[in-house]
Amino acid sequence: MVRWNKFEKSLGCLMLGVCLLLGGPAAANAQNGSGPIKIQDIELGPHPDKTRVIIHLNRLTEYRVIPDLANKRLGIFLRGAVLHPRIQPQVVKDIHLSKMDTRELEGIVKITLYFHKSNTQFIHFTENDPARIVVDLAEMAPLQIKQSKAKLTPEPKPETRKQPRIKGMTSDQIERKVQAGSEDKLRSGWNDYTRALNLFQQQKYAEAIPALKAYVRDFSASPYAANAAYLIAEAEWKVAIQKQHPSHERVIDAYRFAIRKYPDSRFYDHALYKLASIYDDLDLILEAKTHYEQGIERNPRSRYNEARKLGLARMMYKEGRLEEAYRAFRLILKDQPTEPKARASVYDIAQTHYEKGEFDKSLRVFEDAVERWPKELNTTPQLNYTLAELYFSRQQYGKARAFYFRLVNLQPGTLQAHQALNRIGDSYLLEKNGMAAYSVFERSQKIEPEGPNALYAKIRLADIGIRYPGLAVPDLVMENPAYFKPYQTYDKVFADTPARNIRSEVLLSRGSALFQEQRFLQSIQEFKRLLDRDKSSRFYRTANNAIHRAMSHLIDQYSKQGGHLPILYAYNDFLTLGIGDLDNLKTQLQIGEAYQAIGMHAEALKFFEQVKLKDTQNLYTDRLFLNLGEIHLAQNKFEEAELVSKTFLNNYANSPEVPEAMLLLAEAYRGQKRIDKAVQAYESIIAKDGGLVARAWYQLGEIWMVSDDLTRAAEAYRNVIDHSDRALRDPPEFIQSTYYKLGIVFHLQGRYSESLNMLESGRKRFPENSLRRYADFLIADNLGQLSQPKQAEAELTEMIKAKNGDASLVQDAAAMRLKIMDWEKRLKDRL
Repeated sequence: MVRWNKFEKSLGCLMLGVCLLLGGPAAANAQNGSGPIKIQDIELGPHPDKTRVIIHLNRLTEYRVIPDLANKRLGIFLRGAVLHPRIQPQVVKDIHLSKMDTRELEGIVKITLYFHKSNTQFIHFTENDPARIVVDLAEMAPLQIKQSKAKLTPEPKPETRKQPRIKGMTSDQIERKVQAGSEDKLRSGWNDYTRALNLFQQQKYAEAIPALKAYVRDFSASPYAANAAYLIAEAEWKVAIQKQHPSHERVIDAYRFAIRKYPDSRFYDHALYKLASIYDDLDLILEAKTHYEQGIERNPRSRYNEARKLGLARMMYKEGRLEEAYRAFRLILKDQPTEPKARASVYDIAQTHYEKGEFDKSLRVFEDAVERWPKELNTTPQLNYTLAELYFSRQQYGKARAFYFRLVNLQPGTLQAHQALNRIGDSYLLEKNGMAAYSVFERSQKIEPEGPNALYAKIRLADIGIRYPGLAVPDLVMENPAYFKPYQTYDKVFADTPARNIRSEVLLSRGSALFQEQRFLQSIQEFKRLLDRDKSSRFYRTANNAIHRAMSHLIDQYSKQGGHLPILYAYNDFLTLGIGDLDNLKTQLQIGEAYQAIGMHAEALKFFEQVKLKDTQNLYTDRLFLNLGEIHLAQNKFEEAELVSKTFLNNYANSPEVPEAMLLLAEAYRGQKRIDKAVQAYESIIAKDGGLVARAWYQLGEIWMVSDDLTRAAEAYRNVIDHSDRALRDPPEFIQSTYYKLGIVFHLQGRYSESLNMLESGRKRFPENSLRRYADFLIADNLGQLSQPKQAEAELTEMIKAKNGDASLVQDAAAMRLKIMDWEKRLKDRL
């Protein structure tokens, strides 16, 4: 410890030569380090009889001290150093020090201490752990000592000694002054205080605490009691932070005691800030906020106010008041653009918005932060992933990849970097750049091959194999079977890993592959297996949406095939999943039409009503209107059907459903027995030569058949066959019946050969038609009429043997006909 010598005439002058040298204690203890020297704080420290200035550093370094005592100032210079933004020039209320000034210019920081008097003396030294420069200041009146004039007399006796003299004071006065000072120190417990202070300065905090407490208790009226009280709090804090699990209860009590007992101390402001910081660290938001605000209100010019404002902004952030916190940090950074905690807090706000799902707000804050402080992304690489995800969700894949790649370059060996690599591949896949996606996933699958991210890459390579089977990739199957054998890859990954997320990815990919191949029913079965996942998970949401889409496509597929019952089976199975109803208007219309086709008109009307309410763009109004007319027709409400069809033709003259409306009108006329009107309507349809020509001819054939106009009936039925697509594997029922009915007409006309050919053609093509049995009987009769009795008997015998449950009338007629033929044969033989 450096001690003061009272009898040096001017310690400041004595130290001048030393101060001008570089090195000294600082150089001896300097630590090697990288980056700039950071001056983190400048504060007044505790000392019993001097003013102590402490310059806190991030590590020790060389410095230069240049005094200018004539101008009452002292300069401290540090090369290659930077000031913390919160350090500002300040006026000091101290007996020795009037002001502290700080400047940073061209890589040099200058700290200037201004004295009240030019005879101020100083000493400086460095301390390590923590690293700091300490400057102690004191003012001492120079002693002017006079000796008595020498006389030519013998030397005085050894025990006789000249007493020093002070100008203006007698020896008695000097002695009383010295004695009064000693008595003051004795009354104030000077020795106890310096002993406790030495323990604190030697960082023996556990020993210093009881010594300081004893001093405050025994010398509460001492001018040093306030210093001791604040030192107790500092020592308690030092002890607490050295523990693995610190308890701050004693620290808080000590600071609160010092603040309450000695509010006029020069350390009050520091203690108030320190107490607020401790509350802040403990997340005691209300207490911290109160003490921060109290400090600002009490001393608007306090050097801790910038830090307090930072703390208050952090309070807003902790309370979830993100918008207010963001504005507060922006104000702080306007005055202190390099404040590291404020910068980091802005990024924290952006990240919190993201975690709360407030993606627009998150991106707005992120983009502002990145524009102003892009280097923060290098110190916290994980932020790149969040920012990339934000752009990815907005389908801005180019921007997303820039941040994914940045993370991969900064932390190439981390799990999150591997995830980022896969997301890069996903972005290319979404942009339909199969080759780029293949290259990324092919690389990804080789990193930790059995890890979850590598398995994910294999799944995506299989997806690429489904979507882009013709890529110009190496055709060595053994090198990359994931691409060349996608379904085997899905099965293998699913079987080899117990990881639920990976298995879920397989189910999604396999379901999507089946969907792409329009195997909608199988696709739905895969997606259904994901509905046991958590409803908030991506897998559940994706499967839910995929099932809705696949079901709509499946119903549309069935609708085009006329599969009304499969539509209803699929729809009822969908409802059992409990994932809501199908909201696609076209699908709802098709379900209603399926109910309509099987005669469940009430259920059909419910769906039609839903479509009508939701169809704000009137996409299906004409079709709904027409369906209503067809329901009227099915219910034999012919007048209503006529009204609907005529209204439709007037209001929707350009609709593609006009031929259907004309057919409806013809059917309505026919139902009302207005045959002439019906025939005119059918002939109008035939004249337009549309897709309903065959159906119109069929209805005309039905009219002529009922009217016994066999010639016109035969012509109509022949036109049905001529206008139908004979390549259809499963043509409409009316076309199937036409073959049989034309054969019947020919038979009635006695055109047995033509009848036989037509009926055999109908039986061969449509053996399950309801007219089949009657046709069998007519075929036998035609054979008989054409003098082919053996073939006729064979046909009749086959009819009788056929197992059709109870014997039908046709079978009875066949048996009767066979007997008649037998009687005719016997009669002929007798004759």
